Amino acid sequence: MAMIEREMLVEKQRSLLEQMPHEAIAHGASVPFPIVYRFCPSGLILEPGCGDGTKAHDYENRYGWYGFDINPDAVLAARAQGYIAHVGDARSFFGSEFELSKIALIENFDGVLLQGLLANIVSKEDLLSVFQTIDIAMRPGAHLCIAEPVRYDQVNIDTRLQNVVIAGHTLLTWQKMWRERYERNRAVGLPMGVFAVARPGPHKEELEWTTSESMLRELIEGPELERFARHVSPYSIDMIAERLKLTCYLRQPDIMFSREGKPLYGMIWVYRKEYGLDKKGNKLLYKYHPWYKDHTIEERAEMQDWRHWYEHRLGVEGSMHEFFRRFQNNLPPQQQLPKNFFMEE
Repeated sequence: MAMIEREMLVEKQRSLLEQMPHEAIAHGASVPFPIVYRFCPSGLILEPGCGDGTKAHDYENRYGWYGFDINPDAVLAARAQGYIAHVGDARSFFGSEFELSKIALIENFDGVLLQGLLANIVSKEDLLSVFQTIDIAMRPGAHLCIAEPVRYDQVNIDTRLQNVVIAGHTLLTWQKMWRERYERNRAVGLPMGVFAVARPGPHKEELEWTTSESMLRELIEGPELERFARHVSPYSIDMIAERLKLTCYLRQPDIMFSREGKPLYGMIWVYRKEYGLDKKGNKLLYKYHPWYKDHTIEERAEMQDWRHWYEHRLGVEGSMHEFFRRFQNNLPPQQQLPKNFFMEE
């Protein structure tokens, strides 16, 4: 069955790349909606690194969607569209001060989406921290859906796709050019797979794809640098998921595109969380929440009540409205949302 699905996937990719006008292909990493629906048919969806909420539109009619992003302007843009979003860093979202608004999110989500977020996580320690944040947000039985560009030097492109021409080069040639770019960046001290992204401008292409080490250093040290990015190692993702005891249900290649139209070889994963925090004696909470171990017995009991309120929402009519109402009640006064952010029953 798996072989048949792979054959269908390759043919679909080949047809897409050869027949669809290139400008009509969306850029970036995203999990196809049928995959999300297959593993998470309903419930509450969390999207760390949600940006301005553009991708939330696909989920708003079926799910309760909640996002957070490190960029305050992006969060404001998401809220302006009517979505529930907050400012937060996926690397330490549950590792900071005690907030009831965060407690309400613990083990509460039926699905989590990572769509291009890990490409912005450069350090291995931060990568693990993101997964820990996700782990503590997922209820037992929830699914984690990931779509990320992966390193070209760690994949074998299917022979039926190798000679497909994209933006003037075959996919095999793009693989060769990306590998060379990895090596150039490593020569100036960047980890393998990490590269510098220049700010938009007339010299962006020249700076990013230069063969000159001096120009690369100039980019990294100068005002033209926008950020660092990474094509993730698929082996690293698998190792972290195994470390957190997440069960892999899907792992398939995909073709993605950068904003400049360059093809990125990507991967889609789906993992399932089989266990709950309570079954581990709250050891995860002790590890992720430095404030939890200092609570009194009464405070711990109150926290457990907040954590498990979601069990009661399942039988409540208008459960999505109930979710937003309870979430609103958990927010500190300075974080209260306007009433029009609620969904109507």
